[in-house]
Amino acid sequence: MELDETAEQCAQREFQEETNQKIDNLTLFTILSGPDYYYEYPNQDKVYNVTIVFSGILHNNNIKTNSESTTLQWFSLDKLPPLSPPTQKMFDKHQKNIKEIAQNLF
Repeated sequence: MELDETAEQCAQREFQEETNQKIDNLTLFTILSGPDYYYEYPNQDKVYNVTIVFSGILHNNNIKTNSESTTLQWFSLDKLPPLSPPTQKMFDKHQKNIKEIAQNLF
C-alpha cells in the first residue's frame, strides 16, 4: 500500500500492475489476520500476514504478463494449482463463500 492510498485503490493498482487489466466495483470480502496467518518463509523471514480480500468486476479477461508477472492463467476453483501455505489456509477457510461469490458473478 502506498502513502495516501485506500485499501481499494491499492487492490486496483496492484491488480492492474500484475495483469495489465482494470478491475472495479470492489466489494470487501474479508480481512484475514492474527495467529492463523503467521508464516515462516524458507529464508526464515517470519510474518503475521494481514490480507484484505475483495471481489470485483473484470470487464476484459485479456490479461497480459509484464515485469511483475511472468505467467498468468485462469483456473476453475475446483482445479487450482498448488497454492502458497498462507493462500491455501485462506482458501480453505473461505472456500464455500468464494464459490458462492463466483457463482453469482456468472
